[in-house]
Amino acid sequence: MNNTTRAGLWTLFLASLFLVLPRGAAAQGTPQWLGEQAPALNSFDAQVMAPVIWSTSTPFREALKEVARQHQAIANLRTANDVDRFECLQKQAAMLYYTGDLQGAQNFMKRAAEHAATMGHVYEAAMAYVDAALVANQAGNGTAALYFAAQARQLSQFGFLSSDQRQAIQGRLVTNQQY
Repeated sequence: MNNTTRAGLWTLFLASLFLVLPRGAAAQGTPQWLGEQAPALNSFDAQVMAPVIWSTSTPFREALKEVARQHQAIANLRTANDVDRFECLQKQAAMLYYTGDLQGAQNFMKRAAEHAATMGHVYEAAMAYVDAALVANQAGNGTAALYFAAQARQLSQFGFLSSDQRQAIQGRLVTNQQY
């Protein structure tokens, strides 16, 4: 198997991880889209393999960037009333995060949060704002991290959220004291 074929297979494998990771998983201190366990894969294996392959394989990094570039075109085509837009924006943020484009990941997670809020999905919007705050903090953008965390806090105060949902939002914010 040549290097191009191997890189293509790894790209498809890791791109499929982004598509199968569970949506609502919210590990403390970890962007929500990473999930706790991917089907048919141990979460430890997935979390260890992706960065190792990404950091050691130039063809893989380039292939993942190409997948992210193509997916971005799809994400940008989603209309405001598209029911899959939130998930698509989240997946784009994840791909950009893994390509090292923290600013792009932050922007797409912000868009996902805004879309969820517009659609009335307060819990999803709040969790997406927490993820945007985590990415902004990693990127060294403290002002944006504080803004996104404040948005999440504000959304967590909505009375129709369950106490479990409110605690999940607040718990992720408290765990990440930097904002």
